[in-house]
Amino acid sequence: MALADFFAQITDPRRRQGQRYPLQGLLWLIFLAAASGYVSYRKISAFGRSNAAFFSDYFALAHGLP
Repeated sequence: MALADFFAQITDPRRRQGQRYPLQGLLWLIFLAAASGYVSYRKISAFGRSNAAFFSDYFALAHGLP
């Protein structure tokens, strides 16, 4: 099973009100950051900011990065 398929099967536990960002996009951001050695919240945030254009375009994040 591909990782994208696995992420797609995960049920989003957040309330509808809290689903401003797609769960798949968040999971990919966290996975790619961790795979690149960014393992703290601050470092994951820095990784996301440094790759904001990619994540915003690829996952159609209308509200920018979380």
